[in-house]
Amino acid sequence: MKKIHIIGITILTLGLALLIIGKVNHGEQEADLVGSGKRSSMIERANNFFNHGKQSANKVKTATKITQIKPFSSIKLNVDQPDVQIARGEKFQVTVVGHDPKKVGIEVTDHQLIITDNGSHDDGYRITITVPKNKTLENIDGSCSEGNFSLRDLTITKIDLQLQDGDASVNNVKTKSANFYLDDGDLVLTDSSLSQSTLNLNSGDLTVTNCHLKTNASLNDGDANINNSKILDDCLFNLNDGDFQASQISKTSCLLSIASYDDDDENINYHGHSYRKHFSESIKGTPLLKVVCSDGEIKIN
Repeated sequence: MKKIHIIGITILTLGLALLIIGKVNHGEQEADLVGSGKRSSMIERANNFFNHGKQSANKVKTATKITQIKPFSSIKLNVDQPDVQIARGEKFQVTVVGHDPKKVGIEVTDHQLIITDNGSHDDGYRITITVPKNKTLENIDGSCSEGNFSLRDLTITKIDLQLQDGDASVNNVKTKSANFYLDDGDLVLTDSSLSQSTLNLNSGDLTVTNCHLKTNASLNDGDANINNSKILDDCLFNLNDGDFQASQISKTSCLLSIASYDDDDENINYHGHSYRKHFSESIKGTPLLKVVCSDGEIKIN
């Protein structure tokens, strides 16, 4: 009888122990499920948030604003980041393409077109200004912080432009005076006539093709390439760190020099002949082409 009593107590104790263990395990499973649910819910909410952000971003569409304006004879630019093109067209008109074109200011005062954006626009804006055929612009001046600039099929008395970070392209343009300053960008001149010009490039290349040119050009870090062009008058190219190359240019006198050179290297090549440090040639009745390279090579064919 005593043994039966002991066995009963033992069975009861084991039963209670198993019951307690089962409860604990069940609680942990519930906790895991709850925690997992919370984590799943948090992940789902995060995914929904970012997906909503992507959807909102995709909803931002590009709009176009076309403004027909009064005739003007000069242009003043003060823009931050848009690409700007000024070209021949059917009428005096400004077209702005971007997220919110209405924020670009367009005004004609005293025959001057003034374009501003108050530095408020990101990359992706485009401003196109058109001028009717046979209309000469007296002046284009201004600045652009970040954006490319293009002039095409125009006659302009004077150009004065400053670009901080962007390339400039001049195609089929005739001007009496041009001043370009580019802090970080390339300048390309094609099929154009610049009677007098000052070209300053801090970091970028200069390419001139099929042009009539008189210039004082300064390049801090970049190459100069002059091809199939006519030198109208005395020209100076001053390169701090870069090469000068010219091919099929009009007949000129020349004064070529390398400021920094290796005695073993011939860094000047003039019509197939090589020279070190210095070369000059005077041809009566021709303009002078002067090229100075602090660290680079000179090649003229």
